[in-house]
Amino acid sequence: MKTIKALSLWQPYAHAMVIRAKTYETRSWETRYRGVVAIHAAKRPAILDVGPFSEQEQQSLEEVFGATMQRRGHNMIFPDLPTGCIVGVGYMTSIDLARYVDPVISVQERALGDYSEGRFAWHFSRMVALATPLPCKGRQGLWNTPVCPVLHAAIESIKTPEERSMRDASLPLPPTGYAGQKYRVVQEQLGGRLVVWGWTNEEDGGQLARDAKSHPLTVDVLVEQEERYSRKAGGV
Repeated sequence: MKTIKALSLWQPYAHAMVIRAKTYETRSWETRYRGVVAIHAAKRPAILDVGPFSEQEQQSLEEVFGATMQRRGHNMIFPDLPTGCIVGVGYMTSIDLARYVDPVISVQERALGDYSEGRFAWHFSRMVALATPLPCKGRQGLWNTPVCPVLHAAIESIKTPEERSMRDASLPLPPTGYAGQKYRVVQEQLGGRLVVWGWTNEEDGGQLARDAKSHPLTVDVLVEQEERYSRKAGGV
């Protein structure tokens, strides 16, 4: 089974990453790996102690998270953010010493990471959020997770045209019954970010596409990419 690398982040950092409010993830370690990474929201209460943040950083955080955040004393609480699940997919392009990155990042970016001496800044150049998070148990470090159809769609959505032309034939097909049929990767442009909804095909009348269009958030662009597989029906 095809797998991709995954990285667990505490909330609200995972949410900030997939909405592109945060493009660097800071760690105490580095890796030689570069490429697609699933962003996993760890199963931990989403609470931030505002003590370490400056007033300017606190204001920046409030602007980023808005209605998803509640203030309780010295804590910022995020009761509506999902945990224990994969919330998006990104492309990790480089890793630098955090002290080299710190002078050039925004107040917002600095508030969402730890750029102290000896740490590393992992840069993500592309990111897409999943409309429906995938429940999944996380792990420490970089770990492997199976590529289900929804993750496959997310990966396809962040590929460049050149990368799509070099399709990996081992990537999984759409769910049982879709094989050999035409399908579409349905995604939306919501608030400046792509949101992947999943699969649809000619047989279901595009119901998923209609559901996406009727979503209460404003739909700026609905992208439908068409592919065709020739594998016999009955397998995943």
